Amino acid sequence: MNPGWNEPSSNVVRNTLFKEAMMLTQKEFLAKVTGIYKSWLPARAIVVNALTKGSSSSSKSEGEEKSTKKLKISDEIDNQLLILSEFCPWIDHLFEIEQENNIVGQFKYCLFPDSSGGFRVRAVPEAPGSFASRKALPTPWRALRDEELSKLTGIDGCVFVHNSGFIGGNRTFEGALEMARAAIRFEE
Repeated sequence: MNPGWNEPSSNVVRNTLFKEAMMLTQKEFLAKVTGIYKSWLPARAIVVNALTKGSSSSSKSEGEEKSTKKLKISDEIDNQLLILSEFCPWIDHLFEIEQENNIVGQFKYCLFPDSSGGFRVRAVPEAPGSFASRKALPTPWRALRDEELSKLTGIDGCVFVHNSGFIGGNRTFEGALEMARAAIRFEE
């Protein structure tokens, strides 16, 4: 925020611009600290809670809890699923927590509620920011929607699978869970 070479640059001008730079820096610093406190740390708590509670994950609605109890849980498969109680920025947290706990690469999919009342199955990327997945959703499912996808998978309520296989959706938690389990079992 220094004056340009061809602008007035007296002590008064430089001090005024310095004060403006201090205010700008203060706003950026406070925004960053507020973001960590209000968004980043609560998201980490959600991911930690999901990892701690496993597949009977945090704060599911009563209907989801009952449905989950009805489903037969396969530890070998379900230990590869991160089930979040709500959507949050989870990828960076998962990678940090996996590293801290010596479980790098354990999780293949993350399940979370979407904004329409359904659920998403998101393939865990190979690294934060990567477009490659540890295990993308099966190739035959990709770019399919609704009944066509449900018929192919044998899973009710399918909504879509993205063309690249990084994400899919189902109308219910049970359906999303079955999609993730079937994807883990699927051999390309």
